[in-house]
Amino acid sequence: MKIGWQHFFFLLFIINFSILSCKRNSSGPEVQKPDAPIIVQKSAENSVSEKGVDAIPEMDAIFFEWRGPRAEVQGWNVYKKKAESGSFQFLTNVSNVDTSFIDQNVSVGIRYWYYVTAVGLNGRESQPSDTVDYKLLEKANSLSNTLDVRPVFEWNTSGIAPIFYILRLYENPQQKPIWITEISPGYQGQRETVNFNSDGSAVEKSLEKNKTYSWRVDEIGSEANSGSESHWKVFTVPE
Repeated sequence: MKIGWQHFFFLLFIINFSILSCKRNSSGPEVQKPDAPIIVQKSAENSVSEKGVDAIPEMDAIFFEWRGPRAEVQGWNVYKKKAESGSFQFLTNVSNVDTSFIDQNVSVGIRYWYYVTAVGLNGRESQPSDTVDYKLLEKANSLSNTLDVRPVFEWNTSGIAPIFYILRLYENPQQKPIWITEISPGYQGQRETVNFNSDGSAVEKSLEKNKTYSWRVDEIGSEANSGSESHWKVFTVPE
């Protein structure tokens, strides 16, 4: 039986298609990369809910956070560099139950950059997130206040004066915001002083006796994403 040339090329097509199908099936479906994490944008400096990249009061460290489908990843890879002309290096892996990181291996006065990738359940790494950067300033120190219902707050600034301060006063232990205010640096030297509710924005006109409060001072630098947060000062208004 003779096979015409039309039948010959049709048969050849069928054979090639079958071979390609077998190869595709033997290797399984293409392994997909997870979606890249999304860096959480920094909140306003005077926001009650502090989000995004920032300093922290407990130590000289940089905090930042991101969003992503945690159920679809086994973890996150964090990358870091400390010079604008340098290259990013792998820093650490973070468990998928976390979506934030605190970098304690930093120095005051140096800007650091970070990005995050997601590591899928299949082990594949996503594309990088957007980069985020921050530069720590020296913390305000020597915090003191008078112990009355309308206290006077004082502190020392270290190094170069910031562009402004944010004073945060909370009622303990539930951390209820009482007064969050922006304060311009004074010109009397390194010692800064401000009276409670000097701008009239406090949620209470005076503090209550026998209650405990905590306050701190954030220094906000002239450069974007630069600053510091002092340690908390805790006090109780006596009877």
